[in-house]
Amino acid sequence: MNNYQVLHYHFTVPTKEISFLEVSNEGNLIEEINIPDAIKEALEHSLHSLLDFLKNKNEVLAYFSASFLEVLEKEYPAELEKIKGHVDSGKIELVASCAYHSFSYLCHAELFKKEVEFHKNAYKKHFNKAAELFINTAGLFNDQLINHLSDQGFKGLIAPANSWHLNGVKSSDSYQTIGEKPMKILLSNGDSSSSTYVGLVNGFGSGYDDKELLSLSIKGLKKILSSTTKKGEYSASMPLNSPEWSQPLAQYLSGSLQKALLDECKRLINKTHDQLSDEDWKVIMLICQPDKLLQLNTNLSSDGFQHFINCMNLLTAIGLRYR
Repeated sequence: MNNYQVLHYHFTVPTKEISFLEVSNEGNLIEEINIPDAIKEALEHSLHSLLDFLKNKNEVLAYFSASFLEVLEKEYPAELEKIKGHVDSGKIELVASCAYHSFSYLCHAELFKKEVEFHKNAYKKHFNKAAELFINTAGLFNDQLINHLSDQGFKGLIAPANSWHLNGVKSSDSYQTIGEKPMKILLSNGDSSSSTYVGLVNGFGSGYDDKELLSLSIKGLKKILSSTTKKGEYSASMPLNSPEWSQPLAQYLSGSLQKALLDECKRLINKTHDQLSDEDWKVIMLICQPDKLLQLNTNLSSDGFQHFINCMNLLTAIGLRYR
């Protein structure tokens, strides 16, 4: 079996808390990034663990969110420069995804496309390089998003596998999406019998379980992706849970407040998508971050309604700019 891992590095960016009396005020709706001391220790440990691992001729697949790169640029420029050196040498293979690790693809296609663009720009700014692999679940149920990723130059997709999705499907190193512009899929999340398995690892700030880092061959992975052998098609509904997720998907999306907020985000984008500034797009993406949506779960959070009101105030503030 070929074992690979994608290390996820993310920092959740806070939005400002505004009252309904402030929705007509001009100004930035995003808080400046400040890292509490308790989080700094964990962040520094994760960076040193990665850099120490790479010293021993190891290679990694890594996703760095745009916000995580902003933190490194501001607080840890020396470590960012070392990471860039490993990207240049080929020891880090960049994996792309949504810039702010959000559920934008479950909200609106235009939000997803914009977030992909933001992430590509972040990689270009910090590494002067584009990723060939994209990790996202959307490819399993939205052919139009796959077409967009293909148009953006991505060569392969990492997407969840669940054993109940794969009944009757022959085990393979890789699969391919259905649709007009099929892409190769590498399966992740650990409960398939595929001969190639991509584990998801929480480098820092992502909703995956921590696990020991494995030594891998990026060259071997690229050989699988470049194979011209026709692969079996794999299309399935969104998995509700997976062994490596810290929370089932329903915890983020199925509550009444979560559904209402995503619906209002969609309405705002439908009305103003050709007018929104990059900052306004970013605010909507930040609202759709997993941590933000989890705060709206009234079964897990005692102040879910207050979080909902604040998010709605942010959307109102954006909407008032384009009356």
